[in-house]
Amino acid sequence: MHTKHYFTAVLFCIFILLSGFKGMAQNELDTVRVEKKIFRYDYYYNDETLSFSQLESLLKNNKLAYKLLNQANTLRIVGYCFGLASGCSFGYSLGYAIGKSFNFEKMNMEIFLPFLGAGVVLTCISIGFDLGAKNKVKKGVAIFNHSIKQKNNTNINLGISTNGMLIKMNF
Repeated sequence: MHTKHYFTAVLFCIFILLSGFKGMAQNELDTVRVEKKIFRYDYYYNDETLSFSQLESLLKNNKLAYKLLNQANTLRIVGYCFGLASGCSFGYSLGYAIGKSFNFEKMNMEIFLPFLGAGVVLTCISIGFDLGAKNKVKKGVAIFNHSIKQKNNTNINLGISTNGMLIKMNF
């Protein structure tokens, strides 16, 4: 066999391999990456950690993602308010119990239990708002990443036409 035939056979194999290739004009670094930590989520863009305000300015161009991020911010603030109230209730009931134990007096349960119960209930409400806020942020980031991938999608296909082989690129 001549070298010309080897060259065309190699080119044909390369074209066959490229026919299933799906190229992306977008880098993986263009998306926002979410990493779950113990008590929080960290957001990364181009391998740099984003604060919530930086994430907000990044998602500003995508209306749906920005709306979800604003809703998450509202839920987060409401959750902080309930968390503050629960901390006050727990702190008061704990301080009351410690104060009565040092004075060796009998604790009045009519004062202790309502504040302790309110602290438990407010903590549960606060955790619920916090989880809702985190889910909204994750959905907003997923919508933002999906919109980037949709915008920057490129396909390279190999086909056969009436004139011979065909390389087709879709943008």
